[in-house]
Amino acid sequence: MAVHVAILLKRYVDLILDGRKTIESRLTKTTREPYQAIAPGERIHFKASSGPYMATAVADRMEFFTNLTPADIDRLQHEHNRGICGDDAYWDWKRDCRYATLVWLRDVQATGQGPSMEPSRGIAWFVLEDPSMQAELTGGAIRNRYVRAPEPMRSLRGAIELVLPNGKTVETDIRPDHLIRWRGWRTMFDQSGAKPGDAVIFEPMGKQRFRVTLTSGTDSPVPAPALGSYVSAARVSQIIRQARAEDLGPPQRDVTSQSLVPARARTTATFQSRQAGIVSGSALLPSIAAAYDAALKIQIQVADGQRVQPGDVIAQIGGSLRSILAMERVALNFLTHLSGIATLTAQYVRAVRGTNARIHDTRKTIPGLRGLAKYAVACGGGASHRIGLYDAVLVKDNHIAHVPASKLTATLGAAIARARAAKPPPRFVEVEVDTLEQLKRVLRCDVDIVLLDNMNPTTLRKAVKLRNDTAPDVRLEASGGVTLANVAKIAATGIERISVGAITHSAPALDIGLDIES
Repeated sequence: MAVHVAILLKRYVDLILDGRKTIESRLTKTTREPYQAIAPGERIHFKASSGPYMATAVADRMEFFTNLTPADIDRLQHEHNRGICGDDAYWDWKRDCRYATLVWLRDVQATGQGPSMEPSRGIAWFVLEDPSMQAELTGGAIRNRYVRAPEPMRSLRGAIELVLPNGKTVETDIRPDHLIRWRGWRTMFDQSGAKPGDAVIFEPMGKQRFRVTLTSGTDSPVPAPALGSYVSAARVSQIIRQARAEDLGPPQRDVTSQSLVPARARTTATFQSRQAGIVSGSALLPSIAAAYDAALKIQIQVADGQRVQPGDVIAQIGGSLRSILAMERVALNFLTHLSGIATLTAQYVRAVRGTNARIHDTRKTIPGLRGLAKYAVACGGGASHRIGLYDAVLVKDNHIAHVPASKLTATLGAAIARARAAKPPPRFVEVEVDTLEQLKRVLRCDVDIVLLDNMNPTTLRKAVKLRNDTAPDVRLEASGGVTLANVAKIAATGIERISVGAITHSAPALDIGLDIES
């Protein structure tokens, strides 16, 4: 799938993040047509023209215009000025445009990074292929222990270095027939249960080095999200300090290690997965180590969002044995809990592939750990719902239980207007319904999303048709009673969002251990 990058002025990125800009416009006066192959569900990264990536969103629907006349520009300004947030100067400058691309956005979120790209001038859209390269496995490749090099790698000469998921490196080469033969492929294929149609992903690391990931043909690796987009560095430090204080108590000691382990003892230890899953929390390990002993040295070998198999080394740590023993449980508590959330989320995400639906989390999180839980959901490929009560509107049944059905539309309309006038405005306005009759009334209001509570697939399909016929810009979210057994059927109804509380409140911990060298 292509990766789309929009180059904007910073004020436009800010408007997107504030929720005031729900349509992205790309008007160009050059003969270069705007990229028209963008499809619903594909992701766009928004980069300020003078700064790093600042936002990302999913394309909800698109509209393309060609051979625009001044009258067409006037019409676009009149119809879409509020959504695009373009002032008169913007439109005057584009008076002689030839092409326009309008993209309606959903699932907007801040991000600290985006896909790699070369600097360029004068182009508003960048369209990149997936920066990683992949080779599809065949039955013969699995049996005969080889991988056919992706096209961009076939021109390489000399040795190449492969960095495996467990952190080990292998030096090999690409044969004239474009095959990468290495006897270790069989072990890797066996451990991961590789089958025809799966793929080996090669991520360039420079100087003919490539990070290698094996993934299911229906399961794409998730780029590591930016931790700072979900929880600040100050908050992470506070959480770690609280966990440390809880464990060491008022005496600030590990009485067992102080009684048994010599103060000068040094060692090396590895965080090792004992179960297949998705890692989340390895980004915390350097901060945890530093909170106990600034002299501890830690090397992360599996980044958050990457899949691990039993036996894979996630990180290696070296230094004082006492310090490593003191931090062991706190580090594992974070790592196993967050990786469990990421792993369960990935299972839900995998179940809805091929549909328009995306898995979202909820506010059903352990108090104090919500930001980290939402980060773990992102590591598993899921999306964040509202962060708390402050950033978005979600009108639930208890909010309107006192409102007669005949007054529901008017009452909601007034409440939504007040909410949208707040400073800053909410990121979105969502209303919960549990009947189709309520849905009809709510669709008349200025809502962004309607939450369909505990509806079966048959009713959900009726809700989608009703929405399509009366308010096609409104997104629908299913919630309540969602399990791995039924989520695919729910997604197949045509809704855009599925919120699942279980991915944060009921995710089993991923089995990870800390093994200390003897």
